[in-house]
Amino acid sequence: MFQLGKTIVSEEIIEKEFVCNLSACKGACCVDGEAGAPLEEKELKILMDNYPKIKPF
Repeated sequence: MFQLGKTIVSEEIIEKEFVCNLSACKGACCVDGEAGAPLEEKELKILMDNYPKIKPF
């Protein structure tokens, strides 16, 4: 664990992939423009449920 400002962060955030692995997909799953990668319905629900909690950061 380490402190980032007033937040305690697990070191797993450094070790785990939590964004696109561009070296693996070469951007194939993303669409041109600003839309980003497509989401499944269950992923959209997770984002909608958690957005208010992460928006301030």
